[in-house]
Parts: sequence; C-alpha cells; structure tokens
Amino acid sequence: MSQNHWMAQFKVDGQLFTLSFKQNEFNLTLKRDVKKMNFARSKGMNAWLAFADDPVQDDVNMGINAFEVMRLAREHIVNFVYKYQPLYFCFHASTERKSKIYPRFARSLQQDLPRYNLNSLGGSFYFYRQDEILQP
Repeated sequence: MSQNHWMAQFKVDGQLFTLSFKQNEFNLTLKRDVKKMNFARSKGMNAWLAFADDPVQDDVNMGINAFEVMRLAREHIVNFVYKYQPLYFCFHASTERKSKIYPRFARSLQQDLPRYNLNSLGGSFYFYRQDEILQP
C-alpha cells in the first residue's frame, strides 16, 4: 500500500474496525455484522441504528471497549505516520459523542508525533509536519 491509499483492520470485542487513509484523511469505521443486525431487529431493538448503509452509525450501547479501539487506532496511525511522514493529515468526528472524545485522542496523538503541530476546528483535527527551515 502507498501513502495515498492505506488501510489497516483490527478487532475489538468481536467487532471489525477499518482504519483507512485516503487524500490525507484518516477514517475509522465499524463493519456491522448483518446477522447480528437482523437479530437486533427481531428482538425489538432500535432497528434504525442497524442499517449497514447508514453513513453515520451510532455505536453507543454496543458493548465495545472504546479505550481499546482508540489505543489500536492510535498505534496504527503513529506507525503509518512514522513510515510515510505525510506533510499533513486530518480526521473528523462524525457524531457529537465523538467530538467530545476526539480532542483528548488528538492531544495524545500529538504527544506520540512531536514533529507535527495540531490545529482543531470544531470536530475536525489537522496535523501539520514541522519541516526544518533550510539555511542558505
């Protein structure tokens, strides 16, 4: 895989997550298990949350260890950035709940990547590489 299109997958609590990098943006997605979604609908759970094609899926009450998801995502991001050293990268919170968690995640990521400056705007987080100023 190249810097322009990269992907990693990992499982937490039996759920498959995909972390992708495309056009300088990281995206973390949860692959829904269709069999489990159909079971949830048959048990009277809030079925509208279970549509696999819903662009913003609510992951509340799914029993997933969010700390482990963030730890593994951070590990993959740090490894990618050290390997490819992009000039910049970003990620965005897709829900209000995530926009409350991501600032802390971004600060911990910045500690792991000291060559990058962090700027944030709302639920968006932008990292820019600090390049050495060339002396004449």
